[in-house]
Formats: sequence, C-alpha cells, structure tokens
Amino acid sequence: MSLFSVAGLQLELANRNNLHLIEGEINQLMARCPWVDMVMLGELSPFGAGKSQATDLPGESGAIFSERAASLLSDAEGLFADIQNMNSSVSGRLNIAAAPSLGRYLARSLLPEFQILWPQVSVKLTLSYSYENLFEKGTDLAFRFGDVHDDRLIAKPLGFSTRILVASSAYLGDTPDIQNPEQLQKHQFLSLQTRQDVSSYTVKKGSKSETLQMPSRFQCSDLDALKYAAIGGIGIAELPMFTIQEELQQGTLIPVLPGWTSEALPLSAVYRENLNKPPKLAAFLDFIEERREIFQLSPLS
Repeated sequence: MSLFSVAGLQLELANRNNLHLIEGEINQLMARCPWVDMVMLGELSPFGAGKSQATDLPGESGAIFSERAASLLSDAEGLFADIQNMNSSVSGRLNIAAAPSLGRYLARSLLPEFQILWPQVSVKLTLSYSYENLFEKGTDLAFRFGDVHDDRLIAKPLGFSTRILVASSAYLGDTPDIQNPEQLQKHQFLSLQTRQDVSSYTVKKGSKSETLQMPSRFQCSDLDALKYAAIGGIGIAELPMFTIQEELQQGTLIPVLPGWTSEALPLSAVYRENLNKPPKLAAFLDFIEERREIFQLSPLS
C-alpha cells in the first residue's frame, strides 16, 4: 500500500501576475517536504494575512476547489483509519520457512489450529533444507535446528530434537535384541545422502558415547523417503523423533538400540531483529509459546 501526500499552501497575492511568486513558494515547499505529491493553493484577501480576513475563491472555481479538498481530506482520514485497523488486527499472510520433514510435522500438528484460531491469517509454508534468507525473501519466521550465529536475527528457543535408530519388524526378524553399538556392525544401514558411501553415526547413552562408521545400503536426501525405506525392511535408519511418532506407536518401526540417541539439536523460531513485529507474527509467537510441548522431540519414555 502506498500513501498520497497533500500539502496546503496559503499566499497573499498583491496582483494577478503572481506566477513567479507562486512557483517560488511551491519550490521552497517541495525542497522542505520532498515526499509531497500534490500542493493545494489558497489565496488570502489582499486586505491582510489574518485568518478572519481570508476569503473563498470566487464563483464556481471556489466551489470545485472546496469540494475537491473536502473529498481528499475524507479519503485521507479513511486511509489512515484503514492503516490503523490493519496494524492492530491479526490478519494478512504469514510467511514461514522450515526443513521439509519438520514443515510436514508442523502442518499436521500446529498450523491448522493456528489458522482456525485466527481465520484472517493465511500461511505460506516454504520447505527447504537450505536456510531461507529472512532479509531477501520476505520470510516472517523460520524454524531452524542448531545454534543461530547471525546477530541480526532473534532466536526463540523451542525445544530439542533427537534421532534414534529404528528398523521394521520385517528386517529384524528373529535377530537377537541389539543391546550395544558394536552389534550394529553386522547390519545394513540406510542414510541421508552424502559424498561418501560410509556414514558416521554418534550415539549417546548417559555419559557413554560411541561413533560408528557404517556403509550405506541405501542413501537419499529426504527423511521421509528414508523412513519409508526403513518400513520396507531393507535396513536400519537414524531418524528424528518427530518423523516417526506414529510409526513407533503403531509398531511399524521398532527402536533398535533402546536408550541410545543422537546428540540433541536445539530447535528455534527465528525472525529479524529489527522487524516491527506485525500482529500476525506476534500472535504466532504467542501461539507456539503456549504449545511448546509439541517441540519436545525426544524419545518416548
């Protein structure tokens, strides 16, 4: 939305040939106020510059001028009222960015409830494994894993995400329970795509930590595809809790190394530091603060 600025200029004109005087006054006004789009000119009575001695423009031209001025003032008042209403109401489009799997989790567990609560807000959810530039793409808020090192951004801590090793019952079959990391060396692994055929896994249990170098039988760049490959029974995958909650509850996937998890990654909601938070963003930040439990993405107890 753009604003149209109008300035009023009153002059006392001694005679009819005053174009140079009018032009000079307008030029001075525009130099002082370069944002003005239109100048409205009024003429005072030659009998003095006092307000009580000012007269209307004569005849039809004066009526047209007055009518147009009243119309412009009315439009301006309506515009300012609309802007104030817009700035105080929770409405408009909220642009959010997240990693694909996390975005799908939010679309299922968080965003529908927010839009039911605030029906005047539309949401654009961008899914990408690369971090969206909040200063170039008009993104209001991004969900990010790990530490945020950009001083221009405000990071609101939400919780932590951990990964666990899982496989399907079809893959595990009659295999004895896996109780320690060394037993994993005999198994097939499914991993996120890397430049190498061997993937590194660090798992923790209390103060213990083990790092494994495992060859990958299957690689891909998407966590959901990795999950479906594990459900298909071709190996063990390390997956975030928020991607496999239903599968664990239904028994479609089974924890392989109970009690062992990856290093917990912090999860934050990130927005621009110098952003004058619009009501839609402030409402969303309050909304997620009240629902922090959905961001506690740790193993089931």
